[in-house]
Amino acid sequence: MKRTILFVILFVSLAGCSIEKFAVRKIAGMMDHGMEAIMRENDTHIAEISLLSNIKLIETFIGIDPENKKLLLFASMGYGSYALGYLEDSLTARASNIYWRGKEFGMRILRQNEDFKKAEAIDLESFEKALKSFSKEDVPYIFWTAYNWGNYINLNLHDPEVISDLSKVNSMMRFVLDNEETYYYGAAHMYFGTILSKMPAALGGNLPKSKEHFDKCISINNGKFLMVYTYYAKMYAVALQDQELFKSFLEKVIETPENIDPDLTLPNVMAKNKAKYLLANIENYF
Repeated sequence: MKRTILFVILFVSLAGCSIEKFAVRKIAGMMDHGMEAIMRENDTHIAEISLLSNIKLIETFIGIDPENKKLLLFASMGYGSYALGYLEDSLTARASNIYWRGKEFGMRILRQNEDFKKAEAIDLESFEKALKSFSKEDVPYIFWTAYNWGNYINLNLHDPEVISDLSKVNSMMRFVLDNEETYYYGAAHMYFGTILSKMPAALGGNLPKSKEHFDKCISINNGKFLMVYTYYAKMYAVALQDQELFKSFLEKVIETPENIDPDLTLPNVMAKNKAKYLLANIENYF
């Protein structure tokens, strides 16, 4: 009898929140291991297939549980990683579309905060005020949303309407720095290093501060996150028009073992591919 009652209670509780959602949430809790496995992969072809198949599987689960923050975060991370590693250098239009998808999955998390949802389309002051309603626990959601949004803007600098959103992305990345600057190997510092070297001085560009941010990022990850050196070269060294510095950063990426940090194997392999691409096309930057 006791077993029967327990079974009925369990069934009712499952049916109440939807058996499908219950199953999806259990699966979502195990998917961290899948993402870790992909990040440890050193074969970019295997990683590409894995990323794409996992993204579409995640989207299927999101269809069942639309507000699942973990799944939405995985989708945002997956699309952002795919665009950066496989599309950005040669297929910019497609990369732009994929970054936008990643941004929107992240926004679906942030819009669950009513203050943010109301302020999203208003002025910058309201947007920044709404950001203050988030906590340190929300750093991953804000970082990956801003990461995708910032890269989307970077690929569409010809569009004044797109550029107008840059101040919002900057505010989001400042939130990350203020609450957990070491998140994802200090990548928020890499973002500001990129932006401050990319933009002209009249629009806030500042090369000395750009260098400070790149150096801080390297300090946080002890030089193991090789992607920062590729952007240090592509953005800061190019802005200085220092070809030797450009080469030295990229050669360091190529010479450093990809598994210097096993959890960064795939991002480091991607960084090496980018470094080779940049060196092969050096005439486009100087």
